[in-house]
Amino acid sequence: MSIFILLDGLLLYAPIWAEYYYNALTEMYADGVQYLELRSLLPDLYCLDGTPLKMTDTVAIYKSETERFMANNPDFIGARLIYAPLRGVEPKVVDEYVQKCIALKKEFPTFLTGFDLVGQEELGRPLIDFVEPLLKMPEDINFYFHCGETNWFGTSIDENLIDAILLGTKRIGHGYAIVKHPVAIEMVKKLDIAIEVCPVSNQVLQLGQDYRNHPAAMLIANDVPIVIASDDPSFWRATPLTHDFYFAFLGIAPFSADLKLLKHLAISSIRYSGLTDEEKSKGMDKWQKQWNKWIESLTKAA
Repeated sequence: MSIFILLDGLLLYAPIWAEYYYNALTEMYADGVQYLELRSLLPDLYCLDGTPLKMTDTVAIYKSETERFMANNPDFIGARLIYAPLRGVEPKVVDEYVQKCIALKKEFPTFLTGFDLVGQEELGRPLIDFVEPLLKMPEDINFYFHCGETNWFGTSIDENLIDAILLGTKRIGHGYAIVKHPVAIEMVKKLDIAIEVCPVSNQVLQLGQDYRNHPAAMLIANDVPIVIASDDPSFWRATPLTHDFYFAFLGIAPFSADLKLLKHLAISSIRYSGLTDEEKSKGMDKWQKQWNKWIESLTKAA
């Protein structure tokens, strides 16, 4: 978290923030990413004279820069925002988060897709402490909770997994500890909740050293829905997504895995997104064209 704070003074100048985000989209697109769901604290930006902007202004910048990027890159599917403030707060603050999220959804009904609480779980409060305010969230705002990012067993941290599922989360960020909870595994399978697997982050943060022993290997073996995601890749100079896919395929996946698994993982990114059914269909058309081009390039190079 200290790295984020270190950069605040530079990046939170509104014009720089807009270019920073646009450049992030450019890097992702160059890495083969066609769709993004971005978790953001929605920090308070400022103008050159020091005037602070409102949270809605920050969202408006995200939205306008996304639209500008899509206009310049027609095969880019788009981006959506997950409002993700810090979890290390009192329940009354989470109630304020919820009210802010509701207001943002009214102003940006298609761009804002969901809500999460971020920050190191051990240093924050467990989800169960926030149940009362979180239950006030309208059904049209999805939950995408970070939870179970730990090696510990039987703590409030890995028990966040159960509370996230009971709260109706649509995906689970990391979910590293879920293999220690067989009931939770059955619940995510039954409810079709995808686990966001972030291989590079898990190794850098020392949750595990050998990808062959990564919990996601068991998830794949048990047909648990997963998507491959990245977690702060710029901090460790990783690519936006390729490195995570690389380690997921070569280290976590079964030795017999082939292009079918890569295709399945890519499709899952759209299937478990916050897009509407119509948007998913259009997104799949754009993705399929790029997949076909890639397969054609492989056959020509063979």
